[in-house]
Amino acid sequence: GNIDLVIEQLSAMKIKRKEKGANNWLTLHEVSISNEDDINFSFIDRYVKSKTEYEYAIIPIINNTEGNYNINSIKPFFNGIFILDKENNYSTKLNIDISVQKNKPSTVINTLGRRYPFVIQNGENNYYSGSVTAEFYKDKNNLNDNCDFDIENSFNYRGQFMDFLHNGKPKLLKSYDGRIWMVSVIDSSPEKKDNHNYKISTSFNFVEIGDHNSQNDLYYNNFLDIL
Repeated sequence: GNIDLVIEQLSAMKIKRKEKGANNWLTLHEVSISNEDDINFSFIDRYVKSKTEYEYAIIPIINNTEGNYNINSIKPFFNGIFILDKENNYSTKLNIDISVQKNKPSTVINTLGRRYPFVIQNGENNYYSGSVTAEFYKDKNNLNDNCDFDIENSFNYRGQFMDFLHNGKPKLLKSYDGRIWMVSVIDSSPEKKDNHNYKISTSFNFVEIGDHNSQNDLYYNNFLDIL
């Protein structure tokens, strides 16, 4: 009965998310409110890790001030790997091999007066790089469930996937085991046939370029529209 009064007071609604137990909320989305229809909105968060419990909050904004946090929690789980940006999303569950290494550049200095060298680490660089090999086939139902494949017509699909990998945009790489990286794809390897013309593996290399849990990194790498 007082919906008109509530809408008159509201200027916006925010959606925020954080890992359970963490202190800092990540602002995912904001909706301006001017009428009753604006309250009926939905938002899909595709940037979460598997096997990780999250808390989501819907927050009313009144006179540029945040109101009470209405909080619910969820623990996502998915199979396979996903690589995505804001507009596109590719996934697979088939023959996945992810290899990563931690990079912390250093300089080793040997001297005449010491048995052991000095190791100098002057920079702040501290990031992952790695490679992914997997089989990518077109899903007949376009449900990203990898259950019903259009194997014979997947050549064009893999071509689109390669164009996506090399479009120069930052991406999120997510694995079923809970790992996630914000990456740039730096190169790819030739497709490899495994004793069958339609059984083809795709490989690419990546380097970590940001923090998937950073508001600034998500915004400046075009994953979120709000800073």
